[in-house]
Amino acid sequence: MAFLLGVPVAVGCSVAALGVDPVVIAMMAAINLVFVIFFVRHCAFAISASRWAGRDVEDAGRIGLTYQPRVSILVACHNEEKVVATLVTGLDRLIYPRKLLQVILIDDGSSDATGARLDELTAALAGIEVLHRPVGAGGWEVRCAQCGTVAGHRRGSGDL
Repeated sequence: MAFLLGVPVAVGCSVAALGVDPVVIAMMAAINLVFVIFFVRHCAFAISASRWAGRDVEDAGRIGLTYQPRVSILVACHNEEKVVATLVTGLDRLIYPRKLLQVILIDDGSSDATGARLDELTAALAGIEVLHRPVGAGGWEVRCAQCGTVAGHRRGSGDL
């Protein structure tokens, strides 16, 4: 540690011989000292963390993950014809027990072919339901995905 603290002083002295302002030298030494202190501090944190890493991994294995709630996923789609195929594929690939998973896709009054595309994509898939809301169906004056989600929430049966 003394060697590291001596480096800025030695460099500062040699720079002072060249005619550099002593205030600049003092500031440079102080900044270097702060960097060294923070470096030592971070090394201490890393060493401390490495001691506990093994215990953290062991403790993670003891957590009981047997509880699986019923989950309802609600997705409101408004004029999303170009992206619903990716959405349906992703939802179909979810790794969760199908008997505990309910997926409700809501066509929220789309003016494009979103509703028809959802019907087409989900026809052969079990556990994915499509709701269709007509244009201007209830809710607020401004169109929003939240309106469709509220409508789908009434159909959801999951705990989450």
